[in-house]
Amino acid sequence: MKAVYTFNKESVDIIYHPGDICEGMSNREGHIYELAIPGITNQVKHATELLNQFNAPVYGITGNHELWATNKANQGLDVGDYLDNKCDNYTNLGQMEADIDIGSGVILKLYHGMDGSAYAPGYRGMKLIESLQGGQKPNILLSGHTHKYVQMFQRNIHYTECGCLEDQTAFMRGKKLLAHTGFLIIDVWYNKNGLDRIQTQFYPSYD
Repeated sequence: MKAVYTFNKESVDIIYHPGDICEGMSNREGHIYELAIPGITNQVKHATELLNQFNAPVYGITGNHELWATNKANQGLDVGDYLDNKCDNYTNLGQMEADIDIGSGVILKLYHGMDGSAYAPGYRGMKLIESLQGGQKPNILLSGHTHKYVQMFQRNIHYTECGCLEDQTAFMRGKKLLAHTGFLIIDVWYNKNGLDRIQTQFYPSYD
């Protein structure tokens, strides 16, 4: 996988994942026939094999695909905790969102969300940034769920939608939704006064 090779080659310090690590089991009619690996146990096992290939530790939140096992199936299974217990290289930070102090009070927020992917890139991010109260704004916001790569700076928030590592599915194609496949390396500089600057590089992935 290109992400494993690149992250290890570039010696990244920490990997953050904004949700949907596993495909999950939606119970949507026909979804099971789209799965290369059906079953949560099998998916967690496969994710563990992949995550353990990274040299850097992985921290993540669960998204709606993992929460299908919690809410839609009404079984209360927390896939994030399940994965955390099975995988030596993964730490679960919670469901749907988490705030992390990465140093000097600089807050990085991981966010997933339950809404759909907007047809206009950037619209979802604008509405999300508008909804954040002043005292609750992060410095950096990494968003998942949309399968899009979008970057903007609004309300002093460095906002990035992080793309995905899954090609466009039949479901997305039917909804006329693109998949921006790739991953990011973000360099962050901060000092005693807080965030100084960031640099974001997007790596398109075609494997």
